[in-house]
Amino acid sequence: MSESLIQVSELHCERDDRVLFEGLSFNLCAGELVHVKGVNGAGKSTLLRCLAGLYSGYSGTIERSQMARSTKYFGHKINVKRNLTASENLEMYSLFCEARQIDNLGALAEVGLAGYEHVLCSDMSEGQRRRVALASILTSGSKVCLLDEPFASLD
Repeated sequence: MSESLIQVSELHCERDDRVLFEGLSFNLCAGELVHVKGVNGAGKSTLLRCLAGLYSGYSGTIERSQMARSTKYFGHKINVKRNLTASENLEMYSLFCEARQIDNLGALAEVGLAGYEHVLCSDMSEGQRRRVALASILTSGSKVCLLDEPFASLD
């Protein structure tokens, strides 16, 4: 059995007097891929933000193992510096990564941006910038990646 990276117990969250989720309990283990589905406004993004430690408006417990402490979150708003090239953005991200598994060219190729390493992000489409942000997840070495609509707006 794989090690549990995140343990969730009796998670409850309301927004604007509407229950988004309640009594939610589960374990996320190493090697698992989990797809969270639901209609717009159901609380999918809120759940992911809770798991990432970016939202605290909930009750219940979320425990992260040591391996899950460097969880990476990819949300609707991306953090790509437009005045840097794709490769420079990835190099900048690597400064904040504990694992620092840097293969910028491979990561850019993996997300469909082979040959774009020296292109300024200001000269890219929004979808291409989102791909640069996705590549940063690949180079992070993080054991837990929470992706909120990662393929939205990709060219």
